[in-house]
Amino acid sequence: MLNDAIAIVDTGSYRIILNHVWECLHPKELLQSNGLGTMGYALQAAIGAQLAHPDRKVVAFMGDAGLDMITGELPFEIKINFQLHWLFSG
Repeated sequence: MLNDAIAIVDTGSYRIILNHVWECLHPKELLQSNGLGTMGYALQAAIGAQLAHPDRKVVAFMGDAGLDMITGELPFEIKINFQLHWLFSG
């Protein structure tokens, strides 16, 4: 599943972990908010990545607080029948 996947990571512990363990085969396969460490970045960036690359798997990693920040985007994801994989902890 993850051989050609794009990973998007929110700020927090996932960001630290994925920087060490995610193996990128091509540029732009691990996307993260480097500037301000914005909570809730992962889902919006994953939607954009999936729209840009509909043929690839996109996996969003976020914590419970990041998920709490973006609950308004979830109806949009459902409305367009998005095939997005996301993992959150809380």
